[in-house]
Amino acid sequence: MRSLGNKSNPLNSIPENIPLSPGYPAAKIAETINAVRLHVSGGPAGLVYEQQIQIPPVKAGEVLVRVYAAAITRDELDWPTNRLPAIPSYEFSGVVAALAPDVEDIAIGEGVPVFMVMET
Repeated sequence: MRSLGNKSNPLNSIPENIPLSPGYPAAKIAETINAVRLHVSGGPAGLVYEQQIQIPPVKAGEVLVRVYAAAITRDELDWPTNRLPAIPSYEFSGVVAALAPDVEDIAIGEGVPVFMVMET
């Protein structure tokens, strides 16, 4: 474990394999993830924990973020059925794990906070 700031605070300790800055060696990218998916709109009852969800390939202009923290808002539980099943989270943070060849303003290993605006 690496320590950031106050060593007695466990929130300031992070595993060695989590990159902290651009240029840090990228970890092997998994082919699948585990995630909470929304299958039925209308509330938390529509959420299902799933394993072995295929990670889609990175397309032009995109980056793949290894998510370490995410939040689900009430609005996301009411997504239209034509968007389901989906992994909800307008807000998350993590580390860039892969990027498309045309992406130049961010690097693998760079930490990112994400606040998305979804089109309806």
